[in-house]
Amino acid sequence: MPDLLDKTEATTVHQADAAVYAVISRTTTPADRWIQPGNFHKARTGNDNLGMFVSLASAISSIGVSQATLEIPATTTVSASLTIPSNVTLHLMGTGQISVASGQTLTINGPIVAPLRQVFTGTGTVKFGGRIGTSYPEWFGAAADNTTDDQAAIQKAIDAFKDTGVEHHPGVVELTGGYAVGSTLLITGNSVTLRGNGWGVQNDAPYRGFVRWIGSAGTPLIKITECWMSGVENLRLIGKSSAKPSAAIELNSQNVSHGLDFSFVRKVHIGPMFGYDTDDAVQFDAGILVSGSVDGDTNTYDHINIIKCTTGVDIQNANASVSHWNTVTIGHCTTGFKSVTYSVGTNWFFAGNT
Repeated sequence: MPDLLDKTEATTVHQADAAVYAVISRTTTPADRWIQPGNFHKARTGNDNLGMFVSLASAISSIGVSQATLEIPATTTVSASLTIPSNVTLHLMGTGQISVASGQTLTINGPIVAPLRQVFTGTGTVKFGGRIGTSYPEWFGAAADNTTDDQAAIQKAIDAFKDTGVEHHPGVVELTGGYAVGSTLLITGNSVTLRGNGWGVQNDAPYRGFVRWIGSAGTPLIKITECWMSGVENLRLIGKSSAKPSAAIELNSQNVSHGLDFSFVRKVHIGPMFGYDTDDAVQFDAGILVSGSVDGDTNTYDHINIIKCTTGVDIQNANASVSHWNTVTIGHCTTGFKSVTYSVGTNWFFAGNT
């Protein structure tokens, strides 16, 4: 059995909690030994526990440049803007949450380990640096129950990858449930993929793999604008016949030269699933809308089903011609495919369009 710290040694290890000790009796000697619970935990796991510190900021200051995992077992408040360096991994455990105060920003440049539940609260801003590649709407409070309006939570998961101040690869927002949204999900100025875990039929709980519109008519469900290498994949999009969105997905290039390049839509089903939805009517004005006036080309569309839209595909941008469509089915729309420029594709299938 290794030697344990005596009281003096424990005090030297961590002055902040020097008054807190656990008495441990060794079996080989009658002498009692002292060890600080927080340091005993750290010695065994390599972790720090936020309970050992006054605040998250003080923990980060104490850790410094050392590689460390900081466990957060309860709610902690960030009352002033704070950056978590890349050498610190945040581990939210138990009921751990981080509440960011209004007007403040928490920038996380290191990895994060968190369950699929709300871990960020408050009205402040959370930003992800280069070591976080995937964001979950549930981290920001999404219910994913096919009823609650989850737009705000999904938008926060998207915007966490925007204006972070550090270089990072494109982020992925993982949609693992059935999300109802009452307003547009906007990807702009950053590279983000909205990715589901399936694009087939799943209307019964636990809901998965779709986003359903519950808002008013006239705006898109998803809009991607002024960014490169963003897209939607492996997801089902459900509209609303009584208040049709202007599009399931709008790709817009308006203000910046080459404002929407190398973006994509792949493995996406748009509209009702051949009678499996209660709302088995025309659900969108357009399945995919390509809008704007400046260069928005070199985009790809791969394995897409578009069912029961007023217009399946509506290309309104004359500068969006260098794009490729592969394995596209458009059915039961008023107009299948409308374009002001040319398009290239393989494996087209049109059925029942008027």
